[in-house]
Amino acid sequence: LHPTEQTKYRFALTSDPTRIAFEPVAAKTEDNLAGEALIDVDGARVLALEMRPAKLPMFVQELSIRVDFDADTPSGKGMSTLTVKGLAGALFFKKRFSVTTRFSDYAALP
Repeated sequence: LHPTEQTKYRFALTSDPTRIAFEPVAAKTEDNLAGEALIDVDGARVLALEMRPAKLPMFVQELSIRVDFDADTPSGKGMSTLTVKGLAGALFFKKRFSVTTRFSDYAALP
């Protein structure tokens, strides 16, 4: 997180030493995220983020976001996969959705 965003979240260790939980300090809104960061303790880097909106938008029953940091880039590991899954709808009309985006071929800017 950018330093200006870090103060908006509470971080806590979990029972698993490779995971750090985070949640918003203030009121939960659709703009805030809650979840866990999977970390490489030896390499001191984030391997993945698993998160969800702290408050779900209207008509959304489930929404999860996973970001994996596995791609080789000129400056180290970068985002390799972004996966969004959810369930939304109203009354009897509900739809599940899943979107996966893969990132590759990173190059340094001239």
